[in-house]
Amino acid sequence: GEWDEEVKELIIMQLKSAALECIDDIAMIDEELNMLEYRDKLATSDSGPPPTQTSSSNGITVIKTSKVDGEVVLSREVFRGSVFTPSMAPPSISLEEFGDMQLRELRQREEEQRIAAESGNTAPKRYKQLLEAGEEDNADLIEEATKHDRAWDDWKEANPRGWGNKMGKRF
Repeated sequence: GEWDEEVKELIIMQLKSAALECIDDIAMIDEELNMLEYRDKLATSDSGPPPTQTSSSNGITVIKTSKVDGEVVLSREVFRGSVFTPSMAPPSISLEEFGDMQLRELRQREEEQRIAAESGNTAPKRYKQLLEAGEEDNADLIEEATKHDRAWDDWKEANPRGWGNKMGKRF
């Protein structure tokens, strides 16, 4: 009865709504096809700036003068020309160049470490490391390790765990 009529009316309204959405989508797809065809023309021709198109809205073209060099710029042409440009900057170096840079830095670090090891200018060891290496008999090394350990302990007391940057979380 009455419930069936309401369901029928609801289904008819949903079908009408879907049909209208399809019509809107068809118009949008036509516009998109025009844009893609234009992009393909630009990619194949590379003939400078895009041709000017008349606007159906009011026919007014916005002209601006650059404050830097006084050059006249048609803003619509500028925007049309930048439509299909990539949104991110291209890489500044190739992967091969980056790999070569990393290899040079690695070799430089290895050379610096080798020179430091030969000259004996290494960072002071901790007392535990001296015990493991069997160098606990050298008084100068033990004194240096003790100073290093005490400085580390003082720093740890002054900077307790968790007191650093909380990334804006105060509570």
